[in-house]
Amino acid sequence: MASLRLSGKALASSLLKPQSHVSATASVPAACNFHFTMKGRQTDKTSTGSLSRDYPVVDHVYDAVVVGAGGAGLRAAFGLVQEGFRTAVISKLFPTRSHTVAAQGGINAALGNMEPDNWKWHMYDTVKGSDWLGDQDAIHYMTKEAPKAVIELENYGMPFSRTSDGKIYQRAFGGQSYDYGKGGQAHRCCCVADRTGHSLLHTLYGQSLKYDCNYFIEYFALDLIMNGDQCVGVVALCLEDGSIHRFRCKNTVLATGGYGRAFFSCTSAHTSTGDGTAMTARAGLANQDMEFVQFHPTDIYAHPHTHAHYNKTCLCRHLCSPTHMHTTTEHVCADIYAHPHPTYMHTTTGHVCADIYAHPHPTYMHTTTGHVCADIYAHPHTHAHYNRTCLCRHLRSPTPTHMHTTTGHVCAGIYGAGCLITEGCRGEGGFLVNSEGERFMERYAPTAKDLASRDVVSRSMTIEIREGRGCGPEKDHVFLQLHHLQPEQLATRLPGISETAMIFAGVDVTREPIPVLPTVHYNMGGIPTNFEGQVITHDGKNDHLVGGLFAAGESACASVHGANRLGANSLLDLVVFGRACAHTISRQSKPGDAIPELPQNAGESSVANIDKLRFSNGSTSTADLRLSMQKTMQSHAAVFRTGDVLKEGCEKMAQLFKQADDIKLSDRGMIWNTDLVETLELQNLMLNANQTIVSAEARKESRGAHAREDYKVRLWWWWREAVVVVVRLWWWWWWWWWCEAVVVVVVPESGEVTLSYRPVIDHTLDEQECATVPPAVRSY
Repeated sequence: MASLRLSGKALASSLLKPQSHVSATASVPAACNFHFTMKGRQTDKTSTGSLSRDYPVVDHVYDAVVVGAGGAGLRAAFGLVQEGFRTAVISKLFPTRSHTVAAQGGINAALGNMEPDNWKWHMYDTVKGSDWLGDQDAIHYMTKEAPKAVIELENYGMPFSRTSDGKIYQRAFGGQSYDYGKGGQAHRCCCVADRTGHSLLHTLYGQSLKYDCNYFIEYFALDLIMNGDQCVGVVALCLEDGSIHRFRCKNTVLATGGYGRAFFSCTSAHTSTGDGTAMTARAGLANQDMEFVQFHPTDIYAHPHTHAHYNKTCLCRHLCSPTHMHTTTEHVCADIYAHPHPTYMHTTTGHVCADIYAHPHPTYMHTTTGHVCADIYAHPHTHAHYNRTCLCRHLRSPTPTHMHTTTGHVCAGIYGAGCLITEGCRGEGGFLVNSEGERFMERYAPTAKDLASRDVVSRSMTIEIREGRGCGPEKDHVFLQLHHLQPEQLATRLPGISETAMIFAGVDVTREPIPVLPTVHYNMGGIPTNFEGQVITHDGKNDHLVGGLFAAGESACASVHGANRLGANSLLDLVVFGRACAHTISRQSKPGDAIPELPQNAGESSVANIDKLRFSNGSTSTADLRLSMQKTMQSHAAVFRTGDVLKEGCEKMAQLFKQADDIKLSDRGMIWNTDLVETLELQNLMLNANQTIVSAEARKESRGAHAREDYKVRLWWWWREAVVVVVRLWWWWWWWWWCEAVVVVVVPESGEVTLSYRPVIDHTLDEQECATVPPAVRSY
C-alpha cells in the first residue's frame, strides 16, 4: 500500500469507480477483508475501488448496519437478524468490552416481586425524575415494556439474583416509589448482584451468536453517508490494516454510547467519546438536551486516599486473599494485588522491599534504610515513606501539584480515575455521612433520604463539602457507610463494590466507610428520536423523520430521561429501544428490499480528514489538547453552574477549536495507528463538549442535572435563539404548561453552535390507559 500524501483537493477529485460485485467465495485481498461472521463465513458482497491511491476502499451492502456493540446495539442487531435482515455490526471494541459492561446497579421493571407494583407508578417516577422534561409518550412505552424486556432477558439466560422463593430479586433504587409517590420506597430494580451490566452484555452477546450477525470488530465508524435527507450508510476505518470501508444499507442504527470522556473525571470508559452524536453533527443533523450531564453521587474519592494507618502501624492488605492481611510496626508493608510470587514481598527492620510482577522499569524499585520507594505497575498505589511521612504520587496526575506530604498515614490513589460505586449500595441499606457523622440527606430529602434522585444527592453532597462538612484532611469528600451491613449481605449483593473499594481506596467495607464524591456519569442528551427509535429533526413547528436512520441507548435522546435519569433506567433504555429499532425496521422494510445507491462522493470528506490529520505537524499533541478540553469542561460545566463561568467556558472551548488546527501526530502510518484514532475521538469529544457548554450557558434556569446558581428555579417563561444542539425549555403557568427542548446544530470546522427549540411531548400514547403526569413541585 502506498503512503503518498494527497491534498484535500486531490482527494475530492478522485472519485470511487466501483467494480462489479464479487461473490462470497471469490478471492478478496486479505488486507481489505478482516471482518467475520459468527459462523466463520464471508457472506457479504463487496466491491473494491479507490478514493485515492493511498486509501483502498471496500464496499459492503447490507439490509441494516448497527454502529456500536453495547447493550442497545446487540439487542437491535440480533433482533434484525431474527427477522431475516442481513445485518452488519460495526464496533471499535470487542462487543463484551463495550461500556455497558460497567453498569452495576440493575434494571428497573415493575415486576412486583417484593411488593405489589404497577408500571404506571414507574412511569410517574420517571417523569418526575426527568423534572418534567422527558417525552411522556416514550416514557409510557418504556415503562410498559419494561416487565416484558426483563422476562425476555431471563429467558435468554441472564442470571438474576433471586429471592428465597426463586423470583427475581429487586432492590430499592433512587427516585423509585409506589402509588405515585405516596406509597413509600419501591423495590423495582432487578439485579445480578452488583454486576448487572456485565451479565446483561454477555447475555446479549451470547444470544447474538445464535444468529448470523456479521461483526466488523475493531472498525472505527467515521461518518454517516447522507443522500439528501436520507441516511444510506456509514464510512468506517479498519484499525488492523487502515483500509476504508463503505457500508451501503437501507437502515442504519446508531448505538455508540455517551461522551463522558469530555470531562476530566468521569465513570465512563476511555472509549466513551460520543462518536454517534458527533457523526450526526457532521451530517448537519441536530442533537438534543446536551446540557444535561448527570453526576453520579458516589464515585470513589481518589485524591488522596488514606491507607489503614494508626499509631505508626500499617495494615497491609493483600487484595487477592484475606489470609494475607497482617500488621507490622514502624514500617510499611506494600502488598500487591494478584502478585504471583509472594516470596518477593519481604520485610526488614525499618524498611520494605516490594518487588512488583511485570514491572516495566525495575530500576524504579530500590530499597534504602528507613524508607520505601515502590512504583507499582498497573496498580493504583504508589508509596514513598521517609520517617513515617508519606509522599502520594498519583500515577495519572497531570501536574506535580498533586504530590503532597502528610504525616502519620499513607496517601495513595489514582487522580481522576472515576471509579463508580453503585447506587445499589444505598439500595441495600448504605448511607452517606459527613465529617460530623451526620446522615445529612435527611435534611435535603426528608422522605427518600439517600435514595433521592441522583441530581438531588449530588448537589447535597457538594453543598456539604462547600460548607466545610466534608471528610478527610482537605474536607473534600464524604463517606459512604456500609460496614453496618451484614458481611454475608455485602458478599452476596455487593461483591464487586467490596473488591473495588479495596483496590482503589484501600478500604475494607466491612470495617470502614468508602470516601466518595460526585463525578460525571451519564449524558441525558443525544440524537433526538421518537419512541420507535427513529431519528427526527424539527423545523420549528413539526418533527420530521430522517429516512433510514435510527438511534438507541445513551447516544440517543428518546427522551425518556429528560433533565435527569433515574438509576437503573439506563439498562432498561438499552434493551427496550434497541428492540424497538429492530421492530420498527422490520415493520417498515423487508429483507432484500432495494438499497439506495451511494452518492458519487461518498466518503471523500472522511478520507480527506484522515489525510489531513495523519500529516499534521503542529505543536500541540492530542493528549495536551484533550486534557485542556477535559479540564475546561470539568471546571466550567460542573455540578453547580453560573453564567459567568459558563461564558468563560464557551470562550475557552472556542479557543481550543482554533488550537486544533495546530495539532501534531507522530504516527504517519495506517496500520494500528492509535495516535490517529485518539485524534479522531478527540474531534468527536470536542464537538460534543462544545454543544454541551453552549447549551448550558443558554438555559437560564435550574432543572434536573442542570443547576444554575444564578437562576435557582425553573422558569415559567423562557426564550432564546441559538445555533446547533437541542435544549428543552418550559413555558408553564399554573396548570397550563408548554415545554420545549433545545436542538443543537454545530459547524464541525469551527465548533459554532446554533440552538433551536422543540416542544417536549406532554401526552402519553393512550390517555385512557395512562394519563399525562402534570407538572408539580419536585421534592423527595
